[in-house]
Amino acid sequence: MFLPRLHPRFSVWIMLFSAAACAFYAVIATVENIHVRFTFLCLSNFALSPNMPLVSVWMSNNVMGVTKKGVASACTVMLGGVAGLIGSHIYRSQDFPQYRFGHIFVCVCNAFIFVIALTLNLYFRYENRRRDAQNVDFDASALSKDEVEDMCDNRPDHRYTW
Repeated sequence: MFLPRLHPRFSVWIMLFSAAACAFYAVIATVENIHVRFTFLCLSNFALSPNMPLVSVWMSNNVMGVTKKGVASACTVMLGGVAGLIGSHIYRSQDFPQYRFGHIFVCVCNAFIFVIALTLNLYFRYENRRRDAQNVDFDASALSKDEVEDMCDNRPDHRYTW
């Protein structure tokens, strides 16, 4: 992906795209002009699309251990599927032609994604600082491969990407 090479913090990009999508959906929900709504609908798609791979990569980078990473990946995919299921029910026929309820719902969901990314950003930064302050020398060679694997992201030398 090109964007993380510009700024390597996944949470910043997730917050940027979620805020943009939220703003675009707020415009879609409030204006009457069909051309403006269509333009902002296209722009919102550009803002929504990068978040799917960004969230998957960010989650994968911050979870250690094969089993834990597999479960976390499955939960991420499952939540994406649930979002698709919910999305098919929020654009109701009684809201035709504006579909304000659906657009406001998507706007609120993107605001929620923004808050989650911000919270995780702050937590991961705090946790990295805490681990740096502990200044623990970790020698993985003194442990067996299974013992190191069982520590998952609780390893003293693991740092979160935020």
